Amino acid sequence: MKSPAIFFTFALLGAGLDAAMPDATVEFRFEKLNRTYTDFVPPIEGMEEGGITVRLASPRQALILRDHRVRLTPRSDGAFDAELELDIQGKGAIVADVTLGAVAETFTDDVIIPLQKLKLAGKVKLRRVAGAYEVTAIELPAKLQIAVQSRTVNQILTLCDNAALLTLGAIDCTGLDRALTRPAVSLPAGQSFTLADGDLSDEDRRQLDALLGGV
Repeated sequence: MKSPAIFFTFALLGAGLDAAMPDATVEFRFEKLNRTYTDFVPPIEGMEEGGITVRLASPRQALILRDHRVRLTPRSDGAFDAELELDIQGKGAIVADVTLGAVAETFTDDVIIPLQKLKLAGKVKLRRVAGAYEVTAIELPAKLQIAVQSRTVNQILTLCDNAALLTLGAIDCTGLDRALTRPAVSLPAGQSFTLADGDLSDEDRRQLDALLGGV
């Protein structure tokens, strides 16, 4: 399975428990998936704050999945309510195209993804297919915010602050800091991905089969 697919598979599995049946909830930790993934980030949402527009791209990344927990609760309609927690950290590169009025500038930098916990909630379908388990998102958050650290953030904020001074406050930089330090990644609702048998232990497959057999 390609790296982008595993990222989205986690998102789909973690896509709250609006009709939860606590006694039926099963928690999984797929140990083989705790490893390093590369070049997994889909397009990052652009942002506009106070007259300044920022377009972000990340041409390369390496993300370490330190640990994860997946909780699945069967629903009466055959789907599952699901919760996901991911413990991640990593590094990568970022390119920021910044437009402020007639001024356009591009910033490039290395970024750090500090150790952090991501949480997702939603509803999924799960079924056995040849050599894998197919996961399909029925409900999924539209986006996921990931905290990053970069010198580029300070450079863009300085540019915005200088413009605010020159325009006597006509440009408002409020909110830009958070938007840049926690960029939003779009999630692919409605798509299907697979968890290959080779990425699961015998016990993982036994638990998944038992869960599917009870739906």
